[in-house]
Amino acid sequence: MLKRVSIVLLAVFMVVVNTNAGLPPKVNKVIAAIEAKKDKIQGGAVAIVYKGRVVYKTTFGHKRGKSGKVSADTLFPVGSLSKAISATAIALLVEKGQLDLNHLVKFPCMVNPVSMAHLLSHTTGYKFSGNWQIEHGNSRQLLLSKLAKHQPKCNPGKCYRYSNTTFSLTEEYLSSQGLNLKQAITLLRKSIGEQGIHIVSVPKGMDVAYPHFRDKKTRAVTALPMPPYYTKVVPASAGVFLSLNAAIQVLKLNMGYYPQVLSKETLAEMHKPYIANRDLDKWGLKLKLPCKKKLVKMRYGLGWRILSSTKHPGQHMIFHGGYINGINSFMGFIPSEDIGLVMLANEERVSLKTGTEFWKNVLEK
Repeated sequence: MLKRVSIVLLAVFMVVVNTNAGLPPKVNKVIAAIEAKKDKIQGGAVAIVYKGRVVYKTTFGHKRGKSGKVSADTLFPVGSLSKAISATAIALLVEKGQLDLNHLVKFPCMVNPVSMAHLLSHTTGYKFSGNWQIEHGNSRQLLLSKLAKHQPKCNPGKCYRYSNTTFSLTEEYLSSQGLNLKQAITLLRKSIGEQGIHIVSVPKGMDVAYPHFRDKKTRAVTALPMPPYYTKVVPASAGVFLSLNAAIQVLKLNMGYYPQVLSKETLAEMHKPYIANRDLDKWGLKLKLPCKKKLVKMRYGLGWRILSSTKHPGQHMIFHGGYINGINSFMGFIPSEDIGLVMLANEERVSLKTGTEFWKNVLEK
């Protein structure tokens, strides 16, 4: 009996080793870094795509407290990663010729007409984030009325301010063109062949991971309620629920592996750096970067962030992270290395730290 168990364990071990066999050291380095930390996290789901192939995929932990194992179909509220998902869905409308990114629309809450590109790149000219109002339960109508009381600091396209409020106007923009975000998300689900993308309303009985808070001193974990405001008030900005299986396909789509769905031209437009910013300095996190923070350039595209390093020319990372109290998410890829990572976690701050460490591990020799 003991001999039989040993053979089974050996077989399992060999499968794990062979999964990583033949991969470059930099990829195995990323995998090892994730394996070393995943048992310390409440729950999560991670995948690595290398040269169009899923070379690493794992789920771990629990959905709520100590109940319910996380699976590849478990839906995570992904916070601001919603922006990249919404932008990808909008890119599909552009690809189909149903939307012009540069067409100007005048909103009652704004002085100047703006384009979809202005909304997706946070360059409407307004410096109003609206986060305080959202977190204190303001309705969407009240939030936009607060925006209307502000004056733009520059003309559209000339200055940057990361804003959940202005980005969320993508919904009103789509409505002005006879479209809506739910239609776009439905098109995205159909295009990638995965149903694990929902916005705002998650069907009853769905497999969902709840956010958690971990006490820094005791390390005790407490389950939290679902984020009550961002998901409802600014859905395009922070209202997407995503599964690992769906996230993998969205990642591959953005890495250019489905050109019949999104052309290189459309992807290049979405991932093109539109404006510089220093949001990295505001996050207050000790991140593992491939160089000193002052040598990192940060820019924003259309729903995507771009990090580049003067120490590693041409090896930039296109990504977005998401954070709402008790949840954290990351999706990013390094085009020059043809490698991408997605991490969904129902605990604070771990995914973004893993994502920047991923960039560092891939670039360092």
